[in-house]
Amino acid sequence: MSNEKKCEYCEKIIDERRKYCDKECYTKSRIKERITVKCKHPECDNHFDVINIGKAKYCSMKCKRTDLIALKLAGEKHSETIKERYPDGFPNWNKGKTKKTDERLIDFGSKISKTKRDNPDKYFGKNHGMYGKKHTDESKIKMSESHNTTVSLGGQKSWNTGLTKYTNDKLLLSSEKMSRNWLSEKRKKSIEHYTSYLEDTFSIILLELHINYRKQKRIYGKLFDFYLYDYNILVEVDGDYWHANPALYEDKNLKDFQINNKKNDILKNEIAKKYGYTLIRFWEYDIHHNLEQVKMKLLEEIRKHNVCQVVHD
Repeated sequence: MSNEKKCEYCEKIIDERRKYCDKECYTKSRIKERITVKCKHPECDNHFDVINIGKAKYCSMKCKRTDLIALKLAGEKHSETIKERYPDGFPNWNKGKTKKTDERLIDFGSKISKTKRDNPDKYFGKNHGMYGKKHTDESKIKMSESHNTTVSLGGQKSWNTGLTKYTNDKLLLSSEKMSRNWLSEKRKKSIEHYTSYLEDTFSIILLELHINYRKQKRIYGKLFDFYLYDYNILVEVDGDYWHANPALYEDKNLKDFQINNKKNDILKNEIAKKYGYTLIRFWEYDIHHNLEQVKMKLLEEIRKHNVCQVVHD
């Protein structure tokens, strides 16, 4: 049984694992933390309220847009100044320096040497692209001219300069791959931290019954709503609409996402059974209209677990 403490906003008695008694107290406490800051735009004198100081910098999108355009123009002006100062190209930082005179070159040289030593098949012997070949004087002149013409501010141009994913297949493939990876990570994080209103309601039931739990237990790639770690029990609270409660929806009238959710529920049941967990499911309708039955069913499963544990002991 957990101890009790006061809500940080209204000072009501709550469970020690929580800071606020409900979402309303949490929202009001955040409003109290607001700070007034000045708009970052140099020509704007407006002040506005923020909660996180580092995130909001402008009072409106107009100020942000005009300030960013001004910064971009300043950067272009700086680039033109550099080009006028160095018409033959920006000088390389290591021009005229050697490993004997510069410590940075010593570090770079040691790293390159280590890479070559770790991959001898790639950099030495017959596998090397220039094995048994020599550059002719003509090729040396061409490489030198090519280097001089491609040098721009900050160094040599990249291979994809001037190319876009709409004109180059390689860039298109890499862009799609990065987008997929970014979306999958973002969805994974958002799903793991998101809790529905139904889950918040069931959390209150568990607190009232003094049952220890952990939200969103991941097993074999699937997320389960609650894990009662004292009893090795998993709990799923299913929304009537999203999971197609058979008391309210007929199978012949189901939508595609409802069919997919039902298949996913069956797969979750099999995974829980395979890995030795007891899985209990509660419908949204029962949580709102048959709360006492929900509590009795939950306590009955816990009692069964305790009986089994005594028998094994």
